[in-house]
Amino acid sequence: MPAFDLKTSHKAVKEYYAELAQFASHGAEHEMAVREAFAHLLEHCCRKVGWTLVPEYKFKRAGRNPASIDGALLDKFSAPVGYWEAEDSSDDLIKEITKKFIDGYPNDNILFQAPGRAVLWQGGHQVCDADLNDPNLLVQALHDFFTFRSD
Repeated sequence: MPAFDLKTSHKAVKEYYAELAQFASHGAEHEMAVREAFAHLLEHCCRKVGWTLVPEYKFKRAGRNPASIDGALLDKFSAPVGYWEAEDSSDDLIKEITKKFIDGYPNDNILFQAPGRAVLWQGGHQVCDADLNDPNLLVQALHDFFTFRSD
């Protein structure tokens, strides 16, 4: 896999913040609107490393029907290497994460994201809780997400 290289000065990062600002100027801060901006940023990052972002990805849960997650990052063999779940600004992100794990969501490399915050879980543990209003923290969270390798 190519090295993950994203900087705060990159066009994709600037476009992410511009999209959020545009949505906010129209009062559109609900999940279905704002998640598109982050999806565009994830797609950009995926292209850089040869992965594909698959929206509304179905995943299996033990003893239950499959569920949909906002996105899965798939490698060239179609194997999931990361998951993404978006929430909107009005959600209590930690409460939503707890509910998702109770519902059987994976916890090996999953990024929970709201416009102003990202919480990254890897290997069953929370490893990052970043203020996405800071472009440096956004880039660091994405770096950690894209470079994680499970044992």
